[in-house]
Amino acid sequence: MNSTAFSRKAAELSKQLRLDQFPVYVHPSVFTPAELSKPTLVTYGPGWKNQPTSFDPECLKWQTYLNILAYDYDIVYSNEPSQSPDEQLPYLVTVEKKCLTGEKILKYAKGQDPEKYAPEGDELISGDDKAFVSLVETNIKVATLFYFWCEASNYSEQTFEKYTKSYIWPLDKLIGYKMRSTVIDFLLTKKPILLKEEIYNEASQALQALSNRLGDAEYFSGEKAGYLDAVVFAYLHTILAAPLPNSELRQIVQQHENLVKFAKSLWEQYYSSN
Repeated sequence: MNSTAFSRKAAELSKQLRLDQFPVYVHPSVFTPAELSKPTLVTYGPGWKNQPTSFDPECLKWQTYLNILAYDYDIVYSNEPSQSPDEQLPYLVTVEKKCLTGEKILKYAKGQDPEKYAPEGDELISGDDKAFVSLVETNIKVATLFYFWCEASNYSEQTFEKYTKSYIWPLDKLIGYKMRSTVIDFLLTKKPILLKEEIYNEASQALQALSNRLGDAEYFSGEKAGYLDAVVFAYLHTILAAPLPNSELRQIVQQHENLVKFAKSLWEQYYSSN
């Protein structure tokens, strides 16, 4: 049978079986994402006492840095990290519908207008700032996580509610238990034994170093705020703003007047008008 005859036979068979009637009906899309006019940062939130600042320090760090860059973006509060590409918040949804996390957020922002958004050059941070960012994201981060998740009264009365309020019972209990276990597992990679006194003492030393570095200056990064300022602010504001029943870490921060003044100054500059 030549190809012409085969095609004719196939067409006849298709008609007999009524294959030409399929699909009978094509259902419309259940959900079509809206077109974005500008990038959208998805974070935990709103903040303590409904402040525009995220209550999560990692989210607040990127939120603040984009504000420092005067970057034009929208913010969406969503306490559901599983929708993120790496199951962590925050993430930035670009107008091209890409989802970016971590330093990819900054690289995208810089790529939009290198002269405006990359005053520090290609590197995210450079020089002495790297050491202080590391200091914050080790000693102070460990203390902050311990303060919110391992201090029993803080976890049960505030942290649990903030991170799980979008879930119904008993799912909220399961999600809270999982999140707390994840935090504790992370802390154990930094400290084989979680000793409260040691953790807070190391945080106190880190805060003293930051206080010495800041001195009477307005910013850590020079004449204008930079990435280090966003990192420090994220942790200071989170600690100072959270109405936790156990306020031990807050009291340690409050011993450094210049750090408290710094945190208030950045909040007034980048959030008080929101």
